[in-house]
Amino acid sequence: IVVWDIASEQAICGSPAALQSAGVTYAVAYANHNDYKFVTGGNQTLRIWELDLPNRKIRPTDCGLGQLKRVVKCIEVNEDDSIFYCGTTTGDILQINMNTHLIRDYGPQKERLSLGILSLSLLATGDILAGAGDGTVALISGAAFAKKKNYIKNSVKVNGPVTSISLRGQGHQFFVGTEYAEMYRFNLADFSHKLVSISHYGAIHDINFPFGYSDVFATCSKNDIRVWNANTSKLLLRITVQNIICETVDFTRDGKSIISGWNDGKIRAFAPETGKELYTIHDAHNKGVTAIASTSDCKRIVSGGGEGQVRIWQISSKKQNLLEAMKEHKGYWETYDGTQIRELEGSKSAINGMDIAPDGLFFVTGGADKVIKLWKYNDGEVEYIGHGHSSDILRVRVCPNQKHIVSVSVDGAIMRWKYPQAISG
Repeated sequence: IVVWDIASEQAICGSPAALQSAGVTYAVAYANHNDYKFVTGGNQTLRIWELDLPNRKIRPTDCGLGQLKRVVKCIEVNEDDSIFYCGTTTGDILQINMNTHLIRDYGPQKERLSLGILSLSLLATGDILAGAGDGTVALISGAAFAKKKNYIKNSVKVNGPVTSISLRGQGHQFFVGTEYAEMYRFNLADFSHKLVSISHYGAIHDINFPFGYSDVFATCSKNDIRVWNANTSKLLLRITVQNIICETVDFTRDGKSIISGWNDGKIRAFAPETGKELYTIHDAHNKGVTAIASTSDCKRIVSGGGEGQVRIWQISSKKQNLLEAMKEHKGYWETYDGTQIRELEGSKSAINGMDIAPDGLFFVTGGADKVIKLWKYNDGEVEYIGHGHSSDILRVRVCPNQKHIVSVSVDGAIMRWKYPQAISG
């Protein structure tokens, strides 16, 4: 555990989070009215900490759970700091006295939530909202701990483990986030809910716009391809192929097909309006299809694989034939005489994505340093820098009308950046 001073951005002090005999610590929660007290919990560890600021130390007190052995995944402290609640992998909630450090009660004992409780939020009424690993969102009666029955007042299931619950105002509405990167808005009164946001929940491996069209773009990740409205960020289409990673995606020049490469070595084409599979090229590459593009006449596909081969395919709706395979290739060249144009120090870490603006005056890069850089093509100088990603950037694209740059990253984030108007005319 490390305590930081926000103003100075310096660490004040630190201490091991748990005894050596205990496991990993998963959760931390601060008291509401005491800046020097907080709680941590994890695998057979539950501690209340006091911060001794003058001596730059934190001192823990282990909470007594009697014969219970629990793994704590989330903690919430009540308004007056007298009690805190812990959600456990067992599917019940611990009620702990903050002053005596002892367990007061726990439950539900017969209606435990499946796959554990991953998130909690306390209501002003004393009731508790709980999110479970099986996707259950439950309203737990605060009074039921004393009665030891009728704990669950209402519950529904959403898609994926519930990792966060956030109240709006006093909780008449609340938002639920899941491990599958979906966000729902709930009404407390009747537990009616609506999906309000959705995204990828794993690394996004590629992004592409249709030729000459900036209003939509496609991204790909594990299990699916998604097509988005570039202006509203709303999901328009989801194409799912379970348990396989889509490594690369593109649109044919005529806009009639989405072509994609997958880690099972197959090339799959889909209709962009419906997501219907048009054709599949089996065994396109033996170490996964990692790059793909179509020719301007839409009659051929060029694909690249993890084994290092580039292959050219003749395609139609009824038949797909291999025309050529090339192994030896590296570097890039000046199209006139094949000489190297320039070599730049783009970053201290890996550059994973690069795209040249349609007017050819600028290019954009992104990579492991989590920074977007817009470069002058002729001078090789960085003109603009964008900070926003919290994990490695994997791909970047300038939209055809040069109004936006879109970047994607390892954590599933999609970010849309305003292309500087001063340089786009």
